Amino acid sequence: RCGGVLATTSEDGTARVWDTETGLLVHALPPLHKRRVNTAAFSPNGRTLTTASDDTTARVWDLMGDVEEPGDCLHTLGWDSGCVNQVSYTPCGRLIVIATHLPEVSKQFYRLLVWSAVSGRICRWLDGHTGIIHSLTWKPFPDDDEGDILVTGSQDGTLKLWDISGEPTGPG
Repeated sequence: RCGGVLATTSEDGTARVWDTETGLLVHALPPLHKRRVNTAAFSPNGRTLTTASDDTTARVWDLMGDVEEPGDCLHTLGWDSGCVNQVSYTPCGRLIVIATHLPEVSKQFYRLLVWSAVSGRICRWLDGHTGIIHSLTWKPFPDDDEGDILVTGSQDGTLKLWDISGEPTGPG
């Protein structure tokens, strides 16, 4: 939920944005995901939405028509890291973090991928959990200069703190 809108996701690979006051549909996003959409997160300014899917991708949607037409996909975030089950923007909105897992018994892993929200390019990845990452939240700081600390909760029974501060690499 962001301001006066709410995003819903579905097993049929779709996501929708609704007006919370009127109950009216604002955007029926194009059905570009090929499998279930697990969750969605609004950018801090509410101008984009990122969806996370079992089709191994996250998609960044332009809700206001800043770059594309309203409701168009700006970026597809995918890196052969398995199903995407969680997504979150950094508090400043410059980076997107997705939690992935590869369920194959021979190659199981659980990874965080950090992407530029502007360019859609990968900045880095973080490994450390031994189970599916079910929650992403940001540790608040009284001083913005202390960076962005992501707290993750996993099926492995642990919480981990990750420093997500820093500039994305490559041209943006």
